[in-house]
Amino acid sequence: ADGKYVVSASGDRTVKVWSLESGECVRTIGDDASGFTCVCVTTDGKHVVTGNCAGSLQLWSLETGECVRSPALRGHSETINSVCVTAD
Repeated sequence: ADGKYVVSASGDRTVKVWSLESGECVRTIGDDASGFTCVCVTTDGKHVVTGNCAGSLQLWSLETGECVRSPALRGHSETINSVCVTAD
């Protein structure tokens, strides 16, 4: 992790990766029909975890923007409001 990027989840159903240096969007990750509600970058800086309105979690490659965990992690019956990755 080098602190060069910011990742955001939006009501437009996308997650975007932003360059802090240029201020530009460098990658769009996913398009979730139920809407992304939260996002977290893994401690190694390689992946993004998203939560959505359907109550599932998805793992994405920060470098490519591709889904790397299928099927999604499911178990919540409501919207996921936050996600955090442990450092262990």
